[in-house]
Amino acid sequence: MNVERIGKIVTAILCIYFVVSGFDALINIDEKLERIGLIANGVDGKIAFILIYTSLMVGVALAMMGQMIVFRSSTPPLIVASAVLLSFIVFRIVGSVMFDSMTSTQLGYIVTEMVELIIVVSILWKNRNNPINY
Repeated sequence: MNVERIGKIVTAILCIYFVVSGFDALINIDEKLERIGLIANGVDGKIAFILIYTSLMVGVALAMMGQMIVFRSSTPPLIVASAVLLSFIVFRIVGSVMFDSMTSTQLGYIVTEMVELIIVVSILWKNRNNPINY
């Protein structure tokens, strides 16, 4: 199996993960808020959380799929994925430093996101010489 095919499979898996994660928060909003330790005071708070979390996750997935369709390459969507994953990692660390607390929840997310980022960057590196169709 060539690197581009692996890249497309990883892109599809990440897109599915982002959509499922986004809609899970929408469907199970109270559980998600409780799991991450947030309190939404009223409907507006819950709508704001949906806007922030669900729209981000689903929007990233749609952008990645759109890029894969338009460019017929896994490179553009994997660049987006790497930027998003790196941002998640950096700002989890920034938040943990700001509040002087690295919880096991945040550490677990950071480790998972680092593994995902390593996979994505490895595919991008191995696929760097393949042309992108415009």
